[in-house]
Amino acid sequence: MQYRQFDLWSDRPIDSHITIILDDATRRLPTSSLYTPQQYFHVFFCNAR
Repeated sequence: MQYRQFDLWSDRPIDSHITIILDDATRRLPTSSLYTPQQYFHVFFCNAR
């Protein structure tokens, strides 16, 4: 799943409501001194054991 500057991967389906969390993260990221607007994030959810 791709959303804005995020590329999401999971071993299970990703709920569409994840966009609410990603929007919140996008709003908070600029407060970090490590953040640059050009960054692209790869997020992996590993649910299997």
